[in-house]
Amino acid sequence: MDELVVTGLSRSQISRLAAQGKIVKIAPGFYLRREPTPSELAALVMKRWPRSVFTAETARRLHMGQPISFPLDVTSSTGMPRSAYFSVSRCKQMDFTRIGALRCHIPVLAVDFLQEPEAIALLEHAYSGRRGRQRLEQELSGIKRLPARTRKLLGTASIGSDSVPERALVKALRQRGLTVETNKQIGPYFWDAVIPRLKVAVEIDGFQFHSQRDTLIRDHWKSNDATLRGYTVLRYTGSCIKHHLADVVEQISSVGSPDLGAKVHGPVWRWHWVLAPLHRDGWTGPGFEE
Repeated sequence: MDELVVTGLSRSQISRLAAQGKIVKIAPGFYLRREPTPSELAALVMKRWPRSVFTAETARRLHMGQPISFPLDVTSSTGMPRSAYFSVSRCKQMDFTRIGALRCHIPVLAVDFLQEPEAIALLEHAYSGRRGRQRLEQELSGIKRLPARTRKLLGTASIGSDSVPERALVKALRQRGLTVETNKQIGPYFWDAVIPRLKVAVEIDGFQFHSQRDTLIRDHWKSNDATLRGYTVLRYTGSCIKHHLADVVEQISSVGSPDLGAKVHGPVWRWHWVLAPLHRDGWTGPGFEE
């Protein structure tokens, strides 16, 4: 790649060759022997300006595995020259990840330079899957200040699994007249659903994913953190939502003045769709003692 860069010529020689169209001016003092492809120039920019990072549309395409195009979008903590081949913005927060040999703004920073549809598409792609929220939480932990617009985008985007049980619960709670925020950040963690008026944080757990040791430890500390911040933490499984949605909605809605005589406050093994059959069949495992 370095063979593309024009070196060892005087200013007059460079001016003459550029005027003749034999070399290509990329930026002041930066000439190439031919027109570069976007990928070629991206690699050269990384080497020539070691404090530069790709952001905005270029970062979106890199993160999503799409071809990049001119002009490249670059951000830098130091000055860079103007160019028809790349646009430059200044940014104090330069957290990046490497995609091949290219430094690329982490998605939660890159979206600050994108229009809303493209920003949401990037967030949903980058932080998808069961571990999407964990990746987002880890990246946010190194950021000093997140713009209000980015926080709004995170609240709009579907982060993590956004499972069928989650959607069903949120719909039912809203039909009950409650204001529900999804993918809401409390401290360093994101929650499936938060009801601001009741100060309730709700999480829907999957059996396999949430039984893994690292996830189990994280979930305990996550719950402790929200509790100490003044939230009532309520956790349910996907089967709870599927088979006992009305009971779940009733319990969440009753926070602050619960009906402790209600069915859901009785022994769960007597009424839950999963546990009751086991109890009736005489299973006497832990938690079934009368």
